[in-house]
Amino acid sequence: MEFPGVCCSAGEQETIRCIGTIPRKWKGGWLAWATVTLANNAFGIKTHTARLKKLGISNAEILEGLAVLQYFTGISTMINGLAMAEDVHPNVLEYLRQTP
Repeated sequence: MEFPGVCCSAGEQETIRCIGTIPRKWKGGWLAWATVTLANNAFGIKTHTARLKKLGISNAEILEGLAVLQYFTGISTMINGLAMAEDVHPNVLEYLRQTP
């Protein structure tokens, strides 16, 4: 699938939110929030946290999302630092090969 609007200006952001198969709640909510959180963008964090709350996401769910981000960024840093990238369980590799 092509996404012609991926390299877009700020005025074309609505196009990105509307194309593809990922639900808008995920694109404009959780994914946007995770992106600005990981980038440590204070304005974006406030804006997208407010957007999540407007979508009906509770404080507990936001904290749970933050815990997931913290865990996976932390574990990724550790794995990269220890050069463990190739140390993947064989069952995981087999599953990834079979999943379309």
